[in-house]
Amino acid sequence: MKMLKRATAMILAATMAISLTACGSSPKETKAPDTTAATAESKAEDNAAAGSEASGDTVTLRMNWWGGDSRHEATIAAIKAFEAKYPNIKVETEYGAWDGWPEKCSTALVAGTAPDVMQVNWNWLYQFSADGSKFADLNEFKDIISLQNYPEKILDQCVVADELQALPIGTTGKCFFWNKTTFEKAGLETPKTIDDLMNAGAVFKEKLGDDYYPLTMFGYERMLLMLHYLESKYGKQWVEDGKLNYSYDEVKEGLDWMCSLEEKHVLPTIATLFGSGANVVEKTPGWIEGKYAGFYEWDSAQAKLDEALDPGQEFVLGDFITGIG
Repeated sequence: MKMLKRATAMILAATMAISLTACGSSPKETKAPDTTAATAESKAEDNAAAGSEASGDTVTLRMNWWGGDSRHEATIAAIKAFEAKYPNIKVETEYGAWDGWPEKCSTALVAGTAPDVMQVNWNWLYQFSADGSKFADLNEFKDIISLQNYPEKILDQCVVADELQALPIGTTGKCFFWNKTTFEKAGLETPKTIDDLMNAGAVFKEKLGDDYYPLTMFGYERMLLMLHYLESKYGKQWVEDGKLNYSYDEVKEGLDWMCSLEEKHVLPTIATLFGSGANVVEKTPGWIEGKYAGFYEWDSAQAKLDEALDPGQEFVLGDFITGIG
């Protein structure tokens, strides 16, 4: 178990996966081995940590993540490099698209069958390991992981139940991305203000047709866009000290605003999106063909949207929408 945990920490350090599970049990529950076993483990660990060609004990780890093709290719390449350096450690990979991924991981964590190394969302630490029972305390592996490479305020965000339960692979934000080609087809520049966006709906409908929209997104992204609207208008965080920081009327206002985007032909309905047979934007014919001309997405995930477009379309990063508050 000790060797397995050290090997897991090593791959985490090498590939910067965001979270490390506790190998099916809390690290505090590990039984102390006898002296003979401890000596053998120590030698194997020294071999692995030094990158020795001596194989040591063979360890097999499972690692999972979600993402697009570019992330899959980069992560697999990093794993192959890691395995070449530590030939006694084999990594089994499990990866896929975001769709259905949270449910899959949730089931595995509850059942105790989760992989050794996981990419997780930051809020999952609170959802699945609020008591520190699901993920290892990475402070126990300071001799392997160079924690000093991370700003303290970033590490603090990964401390839950007084344990460092994850490491960030990056910090990202939501941005507006636009199909510039479609906006030019409608005779418009990409939106810079809330009025630009709201007015674009009618122009798209009149000049391009009922199936053209300046913006598109499913439910999760709509929730985050609503938060952008409310936080821009009221200047306060959605949640503070673990409690909702908005009143009933303020939340209703945000929901009403989201509904107005459909009413003004800025957004297609979710029913329309599901009717296309897809459940992520980049797979909808509307996005691929340039009929849906905008999206609110993490800056780390824009490549999959760009790559999905038919040839001849220009995909650009937009300004932050102003004029809300």
